[in-house]
Amino acid sequence: KAALLLKGAEYIQQLKDDRSVLTDEIAQLRATVDTLTADITQSQTLLASNNRITAEAVHQTGRSEVERMYSQHVSSCTMHNWKYWVFSKLMHPLLLSYDKTVSTSSYGDLVRTSGSWLDQHAAQTQLRPMVMQSLKELCISTEILSEPHKMPQEALNAISEYNQKIKESRNAGSQDSSLDSEHFG
Repeated sequence: KAALLLKGAEYIQQLKDDRSVLTDEIAQLRATVDTLTADITQSQTLLASNNRITAEAVHQTGRSEVERMYSQHVSSCTMHNWKYWVFSKLMHPLLLSYDKTVSTSSYGDLVRTSGSWLDQHAAQTQLRPMVMQSLKELCISTEILSEPHKMPQEALNAISEYNQKIKESRNAGSQDSSLDSEHFG
């Protein structure tokens, strides 16, 4: 029994040592990721922002309505082409910034705040880090890197889950606005 306990203690010590090595390696990799992210962000700020998006008057019925309408639109388009779901994951932060920034209290406010939003949020220097972050989140939340052939089904499953939750919330008599960001954000 003593020999068995000794072997068990040695094995436990080996596992602790292995865990310590893995913890150190994870810390180093995280530091590397942070450094690379900072380098990429710095490089992106140096890139030219020659292309500008022109402002268009867009009628918005309300801040919570924008998110709801966006989610319904993504759901509908994804049923026709699963790639639209991936696109929506990339564009969602832009929609949120638009929803926070643009005012629709009057036509003048809409024009003024839309132009301001374009300058502040839709320039290439702002879009690059936003899209990079969205891509990182997409890679983490899906199996696109390890099993890309499953992506079409993942997109359709996400939409099906969203539609099911909408039906359930309508049956319950209230719409949960957190459903939108859960599947599209």
